[in-house]
Amino acid sequence: MPLQICTNYKVLVKNQLKLLSSEKDLVFQRLSCEQARSRIRPLPIPKAKITPLPPNEKGSELWEKIYQNAIKSNHPNPELMADSALRARERALEIEKARHLTQYIDKEPKHMETAAAPAPKKGRTVPPPGLRCKATKMDGKQCEFKCKNGDFCTKHSLKN
Repeated sequence: MPLQICTNYKVLVKNQLKLLSSEKDLVFQRLSCEQARSRIRPLPIPKAKITPLPPNEKGSELWEKIYQNAIKSNHPNPELMADSALRARERALEIEKARHLTQYIDKEPKHMETAAAPAPKKGRTVPPPGLRCKATKMDGKQCEFKCKNGDFCTKHSLKN
């Protein structure tokens, strides 16, 4: 069947239908069952269900209590309900046991356990009082800079 290029969609569809109706011998390929099965995707293989182990405390007083409650509430499978509840309890206890515990200490720390002294601050160190500027600041404290021009620092020295 020849392909025709056309910008108008309606005309294109009409022409294609004319060509299809003019062809008398339409050929359909028949497939055997094996060929058809080989073309389709195979079904996934179902995984075998692993039956869980019975809980450690099966038959205990707690299990019996859960079992009786399941019977009272008309559960369709009370034994399975009791087993599931005990398994959930065991798992919750395992998780709780593995959790990090916070320890509260209410005793005084020993001398060696005390925190180290803070590191000295970096920055400008104040010179001893004999080497400091003799000027007093407006707040009444002595200037903290080193004296360079006689008894005063560069900031407080008299300019000519």
